[in-house]
Amino acid sequence: VLANLGDCRLAVLRKDFSRVSTMVEHRLAVNPAEKARVESCGATVTNDRISGVLAVSRAIGDYAFKPQDADPSLRPVSTTPE
Repeated sequence: VLANLGDCRLAVLRKDFSRVSTMVEHRLAVNPAEKARVESCGATVTNDRISGVLAVSRAIGDYAFKPQDADPSLRPVSTTPE
């Protein structure tokens, strides 16, 4: 069973609902490595948000943070899961 835990987390559960694993959270406030990745792409992080707006760094939407002319590995917001 997959359980959605919010914007950027999910858990994999057994049938008895014991947790198998939880994905790494990609909110910048709690993931220093992800903040460093975003800054290395040339984005600013203000108030734990990309450009002071977006709190997650891995998302399907949020196209304003994904320049189409940039290499996908250089985009501050990525659709690639960790």
